[in-house]
Amino acid sequence: MKILMQQSRDSSGLDIDEWDIGIIGSPLDDRGYAATGFVQQKVKKVIHMTVLQQEFRFKLDNHTYDVDDADEAFQDMTGKSVLIESTTLGFVEILLISSALLKSNGNEVSYLYIEPKEYRRERKSLVLHRRDFDLSGEVPGYQAIPGYSLILLDNVNQKVIFFAGYESSRLEKALEDCPWILSKNASIVFGVPAFNPGWEIDSFTNNIAVISERNLTGGIHFAGATNPLAAYDLLISVHNGLEASEQLFIAPIGTKPLAIGIALFAIEKDNIGILYDHPIKKPGRTGDIANWHLFKAMVK
Repeated sequence: MKILMQQSRDSSGLDIDEWDIGIIGSPLDDRGYAATGFVQQKVKKVIHMTVLQQEFRFKLDNHTYDVDDADEAFQDMTGKSVLIESTTLGFVEILLISSALLKSNGNEVSYLYIEPKEYRRERKSLVLHRRDFDLSGEVPGYQAIPGYSLILLDNVNQKVIFFAGYESSRLEKALEDCPWILSKNASIVFGVPAFNPGWEIDSFTNNIAVISERNLTGGIHFAGATNPLAAYDLLISVHNGLEASEQLFIAPIGTKPLAIGIALFAIEKDNIGILYDHPIKKPGRTGDIANWHLFKAMVK
């Protein structure tokens, strides 16, 4: 997989392509509205996508499809230029679109992402709780994504890589929902460098208690929070080091650019398990707009 990356303080600094189709989600904050507005101006046709996780289905505008039929749902986009608005779309949407357009027919796909200038924090004392974030509402828990779930075998070691974010509760929930995860086989990836200098300390501090209490000793890794290629390359390295008796599971609970890299890795490899908790993100979860990113993925 070849991944090209651009970054600019605003959209005017990006080298913009012309796209036939733009796929967007529902905006929840300033950057979401800016991103979807950009897509509506720069593409010929805009499609809204929603995942119905409990039903294992998704919607493209008013048309509903089974997740297993994703290739069929996106077949009309074959040979067309597509922009995925990943600020407003979740990991599952990004994975389904990328798989259908890259794995099957070799399209190149572009991804737009806008960083937040700040994250929403809980309304408590900023002294005692200054690292507590208020980003997700209901979290259904770790449920399978069709095509990316593996059967657990007694004679196989399950290696798990968590791409950590700010909400340590998501890491804790994974360890509760998946008691088969062995502490010695669980490793953590932190987004370093972070979006802003110092933000990585929030992620370290919030997750270190879980890492210590659960005695997670599989290792610590680092990948730039805005760099999908870093996530992709890290996973390639880990995958190349797997023994025949090992399975690899990945939990994309960190930044969206890292999630894009995880999705691009997962669609290239067979027998990769994804652990995802399908959080319901809160409106107004971030404030204002920071850097704009435009990524392009191409099958080599």
